[in-house]
Amino acid sequence: MKRKIFGILVCMLLIVTTVPVTGQIKGIFTCENIDFNGKISPLSDDRWTKTFGGKDYDIGRSVQQTSDNGYIIVGSTESYGVEDVDIWLIKTDVNGNEQWNNTFGGLKTDYGCDVEQTIDGGYIIVGRESYNNCWLIKTDVNGNLEWDKYFLKWELYRVRQTTDEGFIMVGETAISPPQNYDILLLKVDKDGNVMWNNTFGGSGYEVGTSVVQTSDGGYVLTGGRYLIKTDGNGSEEWILEFDSNMEGRDVLQNSDGGYTVAGFKGNWPTNMTGWMIITNSIGEILYSKKYRGLFTYNRPNSIYQTSDGGYIMTGESNREFPGGPLTMKLWLAKTDKIGRLIWSKRYGREYEYGTKVQQTFDGGYIVVGGTNFFGQGSVDVWLLKTDKRGITNQQIIYTLFLRFLEQHPNMFPILRQLLGLQ
Repeated sequence: MKRKIFGILVCMLLIVTTVPVTGQIKGIFTCENIDFNGKISPLSDDRWTKTFGGKDYDIGRSVQQTSDNGYIIVGSTESYGVEDVDIWLIKTDVNGNEQWNNTFGGLKTDYGCDVEQTIDGGYIIVGRESYNNCWLIKTDVNGNLEWDKYFLKWELYRVRQTTDEGFIMVGETAISPPQNYDILLLKVDKDGNVMWNNTFGGSGYEVGTSVVQTSDGGYVLTGGRYLIKTDGNGSEEWILEFDSNMEGRDVLQNSDGGYTVAGFKGNWPTNMTGWMIITNSIGEILYSKKYRGLFTYNRPNSIYQTSDGGYIMTGESNREFPGGPLTMKLWLAKTDKIGRLIWSKRYGREYEYGTKVQQTFDGGYIVVGGTNFFGQGSVDVWLLKTDKRGITNQQIIYTLFLRFLEQHPNMFPILRQLLGLQ
């Protein structure tokens, strides 16, 4: 054991004394970001970060890898567009370099909430026009408007294309009295015409945040304290109600036919506990996991099942030491297939958060969110591409050390095992 410890200490000393990189050494094994001025080139094309925005408030809320290996982002911008806040659609290549962008909006406040590439190669966007009004936008492959639809007194936050080439959306609808909201599930055809809608909820404030079409042609959705399964016409088949003060944020159907939902319990921004619930196909809980550290509060906003059967989550992680300031950073966490944490990492400097994550074709991860440290303005769209370990080019010393080990495969076998390199 003494020899193992001595070997690790020698390795760490070698890193500090031989790697010609300035910055803080604290990021080596914790993967807390070191100082980064945005001018360092990525060490490989599978690890990079990009920002998009101007002098005002710009944020990314959804990202998807496209059929050409690039990425499509939707969010909102105050820096560009017509006036106030507009929906912002950004297309990049595989390395995150902007290919084009487009804004949608008028004199009102418009927010882009979700985007998905459609079967014809174009894009479907769901967003908000002012408050209590939904805006559904269909574009061609170059982001040019093909058609749009408005739905008054409805707010919708997630859109998915269905097998009949229509679209399913989830959000909220105001009912009487005005302070009561119900979860809204809305189905439209391929031209955006309403086919049916259904509501779920009790007497309080209920908001639908995520929906997917299931393998049987129905739908599963989450929002507030519910996980809800419906048939193909939106009629309820079963409801799983979570414990008090728990809120579902994102849901997916697993490869085995069950469902996984991620959310949080507590009050934002402090006293939050992230959680994951995995159920079978009829909503019976198989596994339940919590994610919270000492003085650290985590909130998942997005979850994705990875090729190994596990999960990747993103959101925000708030850390508050007694007597110290509250720091909020983008949070990325990898789990195994039953939700056990494999690694958990925080990215950023001051006020960063992740809104959507997806595994990429190369096995890494793409994350979009916002940052008020990197970029140009008060908050900018932040796009991160990591490798399968969650490493970005901001973790310079750690990445250079991994490269050193790759070039010297017979050195430091014990440390290589600890880092999962063999």
